Amino acid sequence: MKITDMILTDFRTEVCPCIRPLADCEDLSQEEFDGYGNAYFAETDGFLCIFMPYVPHVVAEPRTAFVDSYYWTSQRIYRLKNELISFLKGASFENACYFEGSYKALVFSLGIGRFLRNTLIWIKPFGTFFCMEVIDLQGKGAAELPKTSFGVEDKGCADCGRCSRACLTGALKPDSFDAGRCVRQKQFEKASLDDPLNHLYGNKLLGCNDCQTACPMNAGVTAKATKPSPDYYRMFDLDEFALACCSPGFKSSEYAAVYGVNYAKPMKILGQLLVAMKNDDPSRHVEAVRRCRALGNPNANPILDEWLERFG
Repeated sequence: MKITDMILTDFRTEVCPCIRPLADCEDLSQEEFDGYGNAYFAETDGFLCIFMPYVPHVVAEPRTAFVDSYYWTSQRIYRLKNELISFLKGASFENACYFEGSYKALVFSLGIGRFLRNTLIWIKPFGTFFCMEVIDLQGKGAAELPKTSFGVEDKGCADCGRCSRACLTGALKPDSFDAGRCVRQKQFEKASLDDPLNHLYGNKLLGCNDCQTACPMNAGVTAKATKPSPDYYRMFDLDEFALACCSPGFKSSEYAAVYGVNYAKPMKILGQLLVAMKNDDPSRHVEAVRRCRALGNPNANPILDEWLERFG
């Protein structure tokens, strides 16, 4: 039995009924697309590529924290990958394992996607709005992949310049990418009230869709993303989120469930929240920051004291 046949029969019956071949996507109606957590796969050259489209958050409501739906979706597809690996190992594919190489290089080299100037991979029919996981079926790793050079000749989009013009921090330029200025990259660093760029972040804690929403290659593709649960669109109040970060048990809270366990580091999030409060209007959040300080969390106190000294 081929992997494809196995997934469409045993795995769908026993574990996940919502996974189907990527090649079938264009033939599906909108009603068929609107399932909760649909996933799609492509099997080629010893790798199983799994894709899960998502509806991006564009603008969060005032005084709320922007946590893009990409991260909620990434948790679902990560769990799906683990379930699928366990299933395959129990079905005589004992070499099935995580793929440790570059997902972008793999998708590009296998001809599944196109590499865009905003550094993202575009696939039909999801555009750039998808999460991806890869299973190495034979344990052969990245060493056997074709060598791929991401030069200008490899970029599949036109020189329209919309993504670079949409980038508020100037990370994207017509002919280069400065990761040190990218909001999405900066979010993985420790937040600082002195960062000269942080006034441009607004209320973004995780994710920035500016270059993706501006891309003409994404026009119309989000209509084919899966219909999410209510948690998918959850917008957290800045003040309440900060209090949760300073309280015990954060990683088991509703915030961590949406934010993502891999990213749920309370003090790191608190730093980002305090930047978002500053960008919103510090006077609106002074009382909440004082309440956070009253909880007496020794890890949180230094950055809370700094914020209160400046804005309280």
